[in-house]
Amino acid sequence: MGTPAARPEVLEGRTLRYRTGCGNLYVIVNNWPEGEGTGAREVFARLGKPGACAATMCEAVARMISTALQHGASSEEIATDLIGQACNQPTISDGVEIQSCIDAIGRAMRECSKEADNAGDS
Repeated sequence: MGTPAARPEVLEGRTLRYRTGCGNLYVIVNNWPEGEGTGAREVFARLGKPGACAATMCEAVARMISTALQHGASSEEIATDLIGQACNQPTISDGVEIQSCIDAIGRAMRECSKEADNAGDS
């Protein structure tokens, strides 16, 4: 695994909120600066109170995603792997079934990836 490109001082992205069986999950997806790369550069996930098991797991998954992205993994490939991962507390968030916190992180990545693709079309 090679060395990732240095992180720019400023990255722009979006924060999406999902209602999950564990509470509200906020997923932050920051993108590469224009001209330096494509798609997501880093992902953060915040769930409930820090230190809770599910919150720790979501944060760890987001860190691993960020590392993979910085080493050339595809946002869509990661999203595909995460979407559909289910737990025992699925819920509905804005009319969409969220099967788990991990499913929500994948959905956030896909949503932000679609927006980045559409922005490139203009």
